[in-house]
Amino acid sequence: MNLQPPLKLFTVESANRLLPSIKARLAEMRVTHREILDLQGKVDIEEMTGFDTEGKLSDQAREHITKLNAELLKKMETFEEQLEDFHSLGCELKDLERGLVDFYTRRDGVLVYLCWLEGEDEIKFWHSLQEGFAAREPL
Repeated sequence: MNLQPPLKLFTVESANRLLPSIKARLAEMRVTHREILDLQGKVDIEEMTGFDTEGKLSDQAREHITKLNAELLKKMETFEEQLEDFHSLGCELKDLERGLVDFYTRRDGVLVYLCWLEGEDEIKFWHSLQEGFAAREPL
């Protein structure tokens, strides 16, 4: 049995009130995401260059990789917590890097998304649940 929380419906005003919190969370998540990518890159480099003279992964490289992977796991857990915190607001993160966020609302009795892209002062667009960003229409 899949128990999902009830859908949170927003008005334009209630969604706009969340934007400062959303912007802060996006910034935090991006920092963590970059740290994850950086650590993964370090693991990859160590795995490619950490060979001894016999062509085997050296003990030093293996130890370094283990340490990096432990750090990576912690960062991934942090990111997962940040993502859960974000979703607890009731909105949907569509694209972290672009800062694309959708909010459920009703328009003429039909369930649709209010659509916000970071850099916009407020929510000014909507689109159907089936269509995405490219189909945005002004409110």
